[in-house]
Amino acid sequence: MKKWEKISEETIHKNPWWTYKHDKYFLPSGKEGDYYANISPGSIIIPILEDQNKTKIIMIKQFRYLFKDYSIEFPMGGKKESQTQEECALAELEEETGYKAKKIEFVGKFFPAMGFSKDVSNIYIARDLVKTKTNFDETEEIETLIKTPKEIDKMMENGEIINGEIIATWILVRNKIINK
Repeated sequence: MKKWEKISEETIHKNPWWTYKHDKYFLPSGKEGDYYANISPGSIIIPILEDQNKTKIIMIKQFRYLFKDYSIEFPMGGKKESQTQEECALAELEEETGYKAKKIEFVGKFFPAMGFSKDVSNIYIARDLVKTKTNFDETEEIETLIKTPKEIDKMMENGEIINGEIIATWILVRNKIINK
């Protein structure tokens, strides 16, 4: 199978969290085409509270403008150019939940929307949490939720959790949390 050949690349818009690009390319047939894509390196973190052998997970509920509704999620956010993935994950954890982690473990990664976004979701588990304070961005209005693994499973089954990144993340980390 032949690959597409890039002719040109143009940045249409750039901000601290993503870049919107327009590429021109040749298909293997020789036909010319246009491709528009969002480029963004993101992170997701799963903060774990362990209390007397009961595993509890910190989640957040926040308004998502494009959908005009609230979404239940794990803390996550876009990586700034100056940050490592780990620094991004730890910063988002504290910003959105008011907790710092003494331990962080990389679990894996996935690409949430390969057809139109060059975005990577890097998944981390955070443990040994210390309470600090939240530091929301001006656009964030977040409610902290504490859930057990069973409650998260139920919320996904009944449609309370519908964000694809969160569902994919839970698939990757669920057994690592429950079978620790």
